[in-house]
Amino acid sequence: MIVRFNGDRAVAVDTIGDADAALAVEPSAIAGGAYTTTDDGMFAIQLTGTGDPSAGTGVNSEAVTQIENLFHLRNQGVEQIYVHLESSLEGVRFGLSGPVKDGLVRNSPTSRVASGETVTVDRSENAVQMTPAAETPVHMRIDTTGNSTLDGPLNGTVTIRATMGPPAESPF
Repeated sequence: MIVRFNGDRAVAVDTIGDADAALAVEPSAIAGGAYTTTDDGMFAIQLTGTGDPSAGTGVNSEAVTQIENLFHLRNQGVEQIYVHLESSLEGVRFGLSGPVKDGLVRNSPTSRVASGETVTVDRSENAVQMTPAAETPVHMRIDTTGNSTLDGPLNGTVTIRATMGPPAESPF
């Protein structure tokens, strides 16, 4: 999946590397409703708030913005998948927590991510393994302290990769 940030601080999601549509990307019932939308099957993250112009205009300069439970990833396939995110945006990181529903999320062959524990998944060496039916919340952290490239619009690409086999750099 590709997540694109554009000038109005929104994110569009396209599917890549997941021809069987094993990975579902869904808004979270907790925070996602305030920051995510689905329009014509396109999932989007909007930091301006949805439907309410007073909800915000992005993130603060010289600050760290953390949005917990922004959206959920769910393995809706019948085999385990490996998931990680890649971002071209300096200062933007993604993490996920242990499963909120059936299944397991592992961050190494011998270790699973516990419910409530958060791990960073923003590079292939941080890929996690999701068993069938596993569903996990994804968190977004934007750090603008000392980073003038994040002042104003966010422009870049975030890719959510879901593969049947582990990335070469991962611990699997």
